[in-house]
Amino acid sequence: MDDPPSPTTVIGDDGQIPAESVKCTQTAEIFYFTSQDARDDAYNLMAGTAETGGSVYFAEGKNWFVVDYSEVGLGATDPETLDLSVLSEPLGTRFTEVK
Repeated sequence: MDDPPSPTTVIGDDGQIPAESVKCTQTAEIFYFTSQDARDDAYNLMAGTAETGGSVYFAEGKNWFVVDYSEVGLGATDPETLDLSVLSEPLGTRFTEVK
């Protein structure tokens, strides 16, 4: 990707959730969190988008996760689906699909 999109700002009930992130594609992103509460809040918000149809995929570490939300179409014009289960295995992380 020549010009990666800007990182996502995740807004929870109490305002912006503190996180650092880097976009991998239009619909896949790596998030890093300094607190477990921030991580849990962001995970729950992103997982909740699956209620609109499609699945959201996560490769999860202790204080980070990679998320692919290409199936729920959060404003993406040309979504690229990633197979995060393939990423998760060599990293020894948990792979989750939320439907």
